Amino acid sequence: MFKPIVIVLFLSLVPAIAADFEWNTQGVMDTPAYMFGTSVNWGEYHITILENNTGSDLLITELGFSCSGPGPTNWVVWTDVADFAPPGDPDSAEYQGTFTPLDPNPYHTPAVYTDVNVTSESILFESGTLLCFGYENPGSGGFSELAGPVETWSLYNNIWYGDTQHMTTNCSQILAVYSSSLARMTFGEIKASFR
Repeated sequence: MFKPIVIVLFLSLVPAIAADFEWNTQGVMDTPAYMFGTSVNWGEYHITILENNTGSDLLITELGFSCSGPGPTNWVVWTDVADFAPPGDPDSAEYQGTFTPLDPNPYHTPAVYTDVNVTSESILFESGTLLCFGYENPGSGGFSELAGPVETWSLYNNIWYGDTQHMTTNCSQILAVYSSSLARMTFGEIKASFR
């Protein structure tokens, strides 16, 4: 007698860590880009700076970038930035890694964000400090048509230029959990989430 085989992937059962903190340069998560800039006519890197005014330390879990093009390309993070200004060249970033954009086409406005899981990096965003993050333009970087609630910068010929002077803002976002959230979760609580 034939018995059906059922295969269950364990990873699909692992509950995602809910974000305690979500932030987008446009003010609303996953805000779509309205235009794009290439790495040769707009900027090789795109960054933004935000302040942790939550009153709690945060652990960064995910970075999101509206970009498209072939990968891999780089993401960068600087912690405890001194001012609302670019902290240095991309090689000076404290945390760096690579990702491949979801959309490989570098010749149009990106339709989706590429989410980059950085949980394993244990990036601490302390309360009351500034953090800078961004990415290397893989061919097409997504922008809004109007200046956003925060300044963003693009690196062109080794100089950081503010995007608001062109009435644009790059589309980037970040997710985090309170630094104590992961520590509070016991193995028993994790197991209980599968019931």
